Amino acid sequence: MKKTLLFLAATATIGGYAQNPLLVEHFNDTTNALLTNMGWYAHSGGTTNAVAVVSPGLSWTQTAYPGSGVGNAAGVVNTGQDVNKPFTANVDTGAVYTSFLIKANGTVATTYFFHYAEYSNITTPNYANVSSQFRARTFVLPGTDPATQFKVGLTFNNSSVTADTTANLTIGTTYLVVVKYQFVSGAANYQVSLWLFEDGDNIASLPATPTIGPLTGTAADLTAVQAIALRQGAAGQNVIVDGIISNRTFPPPPATSNVTFNVDMNQVTQAFTTPEVNGFWNYWCGNCNPLTDANGDGIWTTTLPLPVGTTQEYKFSADAWTIQE
Repeated sequence: MKKTLLFLAATATIGGYAQNPLLVEHFNDTTNALLTNMGWYAHSGGTTNAVAVVSPGLSWTQTAYPGSGVGNAAGVVNTGQDVNKPFTANVDTGAVYTSFLIKANGTVATTYFFHYAEYSNITTPNYANVSSQFRARTFVLPGTDPATQFKVGLTFNNSSVTADTTANLTIGTTYLVVVKYQFVSGAANYQVSLWLFEDGDNIASLPATPTIGPLTGTAADLTAVQAIALRQGAAGQNVIVDGIISNRTFPPPPATSNVTFNVDMNQVTQAFTTPEVNGFWNYWCGNCNPLTDANGDGIWTTTLPLPVGTTQEYKFSADAWTIQE
């Protein structure tokens, strides 16, 4: 009996990122794992109260955020070790955005727990040596009722915060924070801004007016933003951080991942010219995504960027469905 091409309806769940982000951290390790064993570098505080992974991670149930419910989290809960993680590339023009989930795990002490950083030697960094020019210092501080409330604050460079804070937030609730550093032409005029979101908010775009900022300072501008830092500045600061994503835009471009499709046509007896792959992404169009056989081995292939987090059904055909099941 003649063999024919078997058209298999298959599914694939896609994971990955649309572009190379500057930094992604899901704290995908076991509880108590040290961040210094996960691509982070200690630059202050030695090993005192080393920053470690805590469980469970933070998540939202209403608003989709790529860092929600993935891996565990980091406990920035005490005074002691401060750590930084370098970007995949320096940012010295435009803007950089870092988003992360945050939860106060109890009453908080006033301190900044996050900032942007550049290294003391910008060209050949020693990751243990961070310049003292901490920018976009992001704080936690007690709310009106310190037992149940806290606030988030922001300064350009100051080590204390007064008026530039959010409204009262609820201890034990997970929020999304987006911190922006904006390069502006001229001297000493760069800007920092902060947006805060609750689960259920629309985060498809940032409101034109930040929750805090834009703020400027009299301190020198950074030459480049090269890293982010997590800081432990006070005993009992009780901050849990998770789902950190740094990028040149917010929200990041829709995430896709390259998926390679292969079909072996060696046993196909019908005449054909070009196989193709069809699926939800191309509305089963027939010839929108043709395959090629560059080395003539009978195995036809193509690679397509498909949306992250989706489950795709697909079928192979040939010559716009001329050969089909």
